[in-house]
Amino acid sequence: QSSLDLCGVEKGFGILAFQAWIVKDHNQHILDGKEMAWLDSQLPGATVTESKNCYDLSSDPNRDIDNLHEGCKEMEGHALMVVAELSSNKKVVGVSLRGFGSEGGVKVGDSFANLFEATEHKRFLLNEPVNALGLSTDGKSMTFGRGPDFGVNIASRHVECNIGTSYVSPDTSSLRTMKDELCGAHNDGSQVKLLRFEAWLVPFKIPTESLTGDEQEWLSDTLGGKIDLGSPKACYSMDYFTADKSTKKLREACAGPLKPDAMMVTVSTL
Repeated sequence: QSSLDLCGVEKGFGILAFQAWIVKDHNQHILDGKEMAWLDSQLPGATVTESKNCYDLSSDPNRDIDNLHEGCKEMEGHALMVVAELSSNKKVVGVSLRGFGSEGGVKVGDSFANLFEATEHKRFLLNEPVNALGLSTDGKSMTFGRGPDFGVNIASRHVECNIGTSYVSPDTSSLRTMKDELCGAHNDGSQVKLLRFEAWLVPFKIPTESLTGDEQEWLSDTLGGKIDLGSPKACYSMDYFTADKSTKKLREACAGPLKPDAMMVTVSTL
């Protein structure tokens, strides 16, 4: 009976045609291990390979952005990473330390925000930190940049791609090329749509030491080989989350004349 159910006859049948297909397994997450490792290399302080999934569109039958806000609200010590797989087979990744906010039409400033395309290892640099990301006026779309350079509505699966305003490619000044690199296109000219969407909380920690041992050794040699960069503590230290970033604090912390055998060394992590 099983042969009859499967093949239509119990015996005496032959194969007229045979094909094999490679299809996507949508039980797997969007980014593969190599793509996550590459993102790790692009985001100092972040550990993408240890991320925690906080929202998955495939598990949200209502496709409600409020479920994303609720699931990903515990951002302390983490960056928010959203991953959008498009119908063009592109994987757009947005990373932020501040999130999208809760008010529609209001831009969130975030100098750490980044946009990536993971399959081709493309990075788009933020040149307008005050317009880094936010929500559309109706609060239903997540947006990066004021173009918006990239925007996605998880309810309608609508994608906006106007890269080149707040985010730019370091490799080209052509807006068309940038759009193709980030979002791709269909040969028939049809609209690129959202296929899958995930959000992740990425462990993020600003390095306590700005210079590694190898970097200290190189800088010491460059400065004549007699400079001790192993001081137990910097006289002033500022990180991304420091509220008061005034130079007055620097002057107060490192006040006083330098000793004859001392010099001031400043280190900036960009």
